[in-house]
Amino acid sequence: MGKNVIVIGAGVVGMGCAAYLQRAGHAVKVIDRVPPGRSTSFGNGGGIASTFVLPLAMPGLMKKYVKYYLDPEGPVSLRWSHVPAMLPFLWKFWRNCRPERVKYCTEALAAFMPPAYEAWKPLFEEAGLMPLVRADGGLWLYKNAEALDHDLPFWQGRKDSGLGFERLSEDELRQMEPAVSNDWKAAVLEPDWHYVRNPYKVVAGVAEVVRRRGGTILEEEVLDFDRGAGTVRGADRLRCLVPQARAEARQPRAAREPARLPCDTAASGRRDAPSHHRGLCEDRDHHDGDGGPDRGCLRLPRRRRATGLAAGGDGAVLGAEGPARPQV
Repeated sequence: MGKNVIVIGAGVVGMGCAAYLQRAGHAVKVIDRVPPGRSTSFGNGGGIASTFVLPLAMPGLMKKYVKYYLDPEGPVSLRWSHVPAMLPFLWKFWRNCRPERVKYCTEALAAFMPPAYEAWKPLFEEAGLMPLVRADGGLWLYKNAEALDHDLPFWQGRKDSGLGFERLSEDELRQMEPAVSNDWKAAVLEPDWHYVRNPYKVVAGVAEVVRRRGGTILEEEVLDFDRGAGTVRGADRLRCLVPQARAEARQPRAAREPARLPCDTAASGRRDAPSHHRGLCEDRDHHDGDGGPDRGCLRLPRRRRATGLAAGGDGAVLGAEGPARPQV
């Protein structure tokens, strides 16, 4: 018998959860402060992380972070006032960098990450989104062959998990992607890499399918959960459709007048939800949460016809397409 389920967060993870819950026969309500796909999913890289089987916590990574922090142009920034609150996390992170823990986490990720594309494909097909999906493989670019050699343990870890890759020389790289800058001298090709050309349109398309199937998507803010008997029975929410309501959301809880939305269970696609309320899944898509190659590497989704290069930080996406960034 189907249940009433609340999904908190209308990004790519939240809408994916909602669509599959409906396929399982459940009635779904999705709650977010903004329309589907208008937060993090609006402008991410669009990668489908089926090859991300190595954990972020890897041997030697803590030393790298210290090096990055001391580099004025490095990718790590830290507010020292936050350090006391971070210490429990940093301690657990450091312990998970041990080889035996890396092996355990890799085996766990390898059990469910490779089928990621096959899980998304039915939703893409139902929403008519397949023209936005590319399966040309992905390139990891390196400044030189020595930098690639340094990352061979990373690639061997993926190979041990059953994921293939091809090492490319500079000539092979030029033949495959003539638009790549001459600054990059070596590369690795992942033939199984998939990505979507417009992450926002994908989330909006899946959201439309959820609506057609009878789901409800509410533009409101969740304030708290109604707990009881070891379960979540509902969500206290505040409508955020007008500026006045958004201002009220910043008032102390005692000053608010929330509405209560009952449910049989609650799932969250938002990373800022309490861990015991995240429910079905946590958003691990579209970030290099698998230990990643060293900083001298750049990942590109392959395209048969390059239309431009959009770069940010240490990464770039070749031929990226997406909606205009809203003005702030």
